[in-house]
Amino acid sequence: MAMHHEPALTWAFNARPIVTIGDKRIYRSAAPEFRAPELAAPPAGICWIDLRSAHERIDAAWLGDGWTRVHIDLVPGAAAVKPGTRAYEIAEIDFGAMYVQMVERAQAGFARVITAIAEADGDVLVACAGGRDRTGLVSAMLRELAGHPRTEILEDYRRTNDQGAGLSDAMVAAGLISAELVARMPFDVRTEDLALALDAIDAKGGVRRYLEGGGVSPETLDALAMPTVSTC
Repeated sequence: MAMHHEPALTWAFNARPIVTIGDKRIYRSAAPEFRAPELAAPPAGICWIDLRSAHERIDAAWLGDGWTRVHIDLVPGAAAVKPGTRAYEIAEIDFGAMYVQMVERAQAGFARVITAIAEADGDVLVACAGGRDRTGLVSAMLRELAGHPRTEILEDYRRTNDQGAGLSDAMVAAGLISAELVARMPFDVRTEDLALALDAIDAKGGVRRYLEGGGVSPETLDALAMPTVSTC
């Protein structure tokens, strides 16, 4: 049977719902200050959990109507830039190994993000730069807590490949990456990379124990594990 997908959102690149908990909708996307004529205006009143380091921000003042922003540098130093620029220094990357390293290095950071999501008033957006790596891991943890099948979690990650060229074009225009790099290095995600990170979390006793070990309270985890709407 084909998996049901919620439609991609049109107000940011690589944007789609993660889960709905009670009245709180939780979304994921690339950095929403990347704007383009084809994008709709974002909804009002969102709490944006920004996972980037300060040097990655293109427009530090940008916010949607009635938005608030919580800055959590999830993996400090993970996004290296060329000296004197804001362009990422990207060589060949083993994303699976990088994700496992993030799980090992950033347990407290992931716990801060999950706590911030739970404590936010109203709807929440989780976003980094491209909305695939740091955001992808947070999304996977939220879905695990909600009891989604592993196949659904991996399929949601794969949907990054459906977002089209708009995000790459926006990142080139912002000076984060070069057109030559886009042509040389495919940025498609591979589900086996995320699976390695989830296996690493499983080896630590599962996502709940992992997040508790980072400092998330049992009450917060219980709230996030309430019956939710699946949005794969």
